[in-house]
Amino acid sequence: MTTSIANASLCCAAFFGDLDAIRAHLDDGADINGTTTNHAGEALTPLMWASAGGRIEAMYILLAEGASPTYTDPQTGVTALHCAAMANQPEAVAVLMVHGADRHATADHNHGTELVKPIDLTRPGTAAHALLDR
Repeated sequence: MTTSIANASLCCAAFFGDLDAIRAHLDDGADINGTTTNHAGEALTPLMWASAGGRIEAMYILLAEGASPTYTDPQTGVTALHCAAMANQPEAVAVLMVHGADRHATADHNHGTELVKPIDLTRPGTAAHALLDR
């Protein structure tokens, strides 16, 4: 399996919370911090995909295996916390914050027209917003 295919497969397994597939890909040597590009052109790691999907068990496996909770897409600045916040995944937000995610990280949103922090991607009154507003 090539690196790009392995990364895409691991990212897909993470997004859908397929724990057996995650373990199998990691056992086969997939890069735990390898990225796959989404439709917006952001390079996302398996942890970022799991965070966006609210796949808490997958997040714990990835973190235990060495996934970086602070990885930042070098082009956009997007982090796993941005992904969890934008998808309104409060449990994922909490897990990432406990594991050292930077709630003040700034990302280039809308291709340079807007710089946002994770809290900016949430709606007031949501659980994700409340967690980031502490």
